[in-house]
Amino acid sequence: MHLATCILPLASCHLHLATCILPLASCHL
Repeated sequence: MHLATCILPLASCHLHLATCILPLASCHL
């Protein structure tokens, strides 16, 4: 829905996998 919601977590991907993957699921929502 919101690009930032999808992209910003990618920056945190190396910090916590769930923080990276869960937002990706919301990316197409």
